[in-house]
Formats: sequence, structure tokens, C-alpha cells
Amino acid sequence: IARPADLARALQHPELGCYALKIAKMGGVQPALDFLRLAQVRGLGVWMGGMYDTGVSRRLHAAFETLSAVGAPGDIGATARYFSCDITDPPYTAERGMVTLNREGHASGLGCDLNRSALENVLVERLVIA
Repeated sequence: IARPADLARALQHPELGCYALKIAKMGGVQPALDFLRLAQVRGLGVWMGGMYDTGVSRRLHAAFETLSAVGAPGDIGATARYFSCDITDPPYTAERGMVTLNREGHASGLGCDLNRSALENVLVERLVIA
């Protein structure tokens, strides 16, 4: 499921038993949660995907993987597999296959801050609206 509009079309195929969910492509957190509820009621499997996402998105996907409606192991690999530098502090890592969502100093939220210097290094264009 890449976009909310895909859901109705996908559900017309009863042979599909497991769906790949990407939160951003689904339209954000609430639409993704709504889909998970629907999938759980229908007995559908859900897998969280987002290989080329930054640490912000990967943390969100990892948090979703703790929900009972997500039964298939998702893509939780470290962002270092895809990027030379993550834009989060601390960087998103998967140590020995384990992800720590909220490290010390980040007891709530996504468990990270934005790494402003890393963002500056990958900045392509800045638009200031005054």
C-alpha cells in the first residue's frame, strides 16, 4: 500500500494476505493507524517498509512494529546501510538486530533530535518566505 487510494483496489484481491505499509506514502500517522485497524479486523498481515528513509521515519516505522496489528518482521536496518550520515541525533541504529526507540535523554516522542549540521550538509535549496 503506497497511497491511501491503493487500499480499496488492493482489498479487491482476497488472495493478498500481507501488505507493505509505508507511513509517509499512506498519508501520515493517522491514515496508517486507520489502515492497521482495518487490516486487523480483516485478518490481514502487515509489514512495515521504508529502506531508504531517514532516522526520523525509520524510528516511526519501528514504533509501529510494536503494534499488535503488525505481525511480519519489518525493515529495521540502520540508516548507515543507505546514508553516510543520518539527520538524527542520536543516529538510528540496529545493534545486533535490536532497535532502541527511546534512548536516555529522549524519553518521549520519536527518541531523537534533528542533527542540524547533518541537514546543512545535505541541503540542496533553501527558500525563506518573509
